[in-house]
Amino acid sequence: MRRLTVAPLSPAKIDQCFALVRLGSPHVKPELWQTYAMDYLAESRAGNAGILSVEEDRGYLLGVLVYEVGPDLHHGITMIAKDCFVYDCLERGKREIALSLIAGLEELANQQRCTSLHLRLPVSRADPVDHWLAGLLQSSGHSIVAVQYCKQLRA
Repeated sequence: MRRLTVAPLSPAKIDQCFALVRLGSPHVKPELWQTYAMDYLAESRAGNAGILSVEEDRGYLLGVLVYEVGPDLHHGITMIAKDCFVYDCLERGKREIALSLIAGLEELANQQRCTSLHLRLPVSRADPVDHWLAGLLQSSGHSIVAVQYCKQLRA
């Protein structure tokens, strides 16, 4: 069985991580990802944001997500995770990677004294909970508390 390690993304792994991002968001250009990732890694020094990754024992990245910590009117200090990308050629492996990433995120949220954890997932217009990770999150104690709408203001 392979060993998975959950840790903050290192600057040296930003380019490797782009392959994961591209699988989930094919429209994202490398330059945009690099700027976005560097901004979050800079924020991670202050402790209120960052990028969490999962890699296997040979150093290959298999999962990544971006997080921010801030106040929430209803839930207090909240860690918000978004832009979650997980890859494995086997569905079973994908689940294992996602569970490792979620466990690492929960541990980080507890270390930062967060009172809640929110995870944003992309959805289809037909079914707001059709993302493959939604069922996994619900089975591990998460519940749907909001639906987020987005209006793009600029191209």
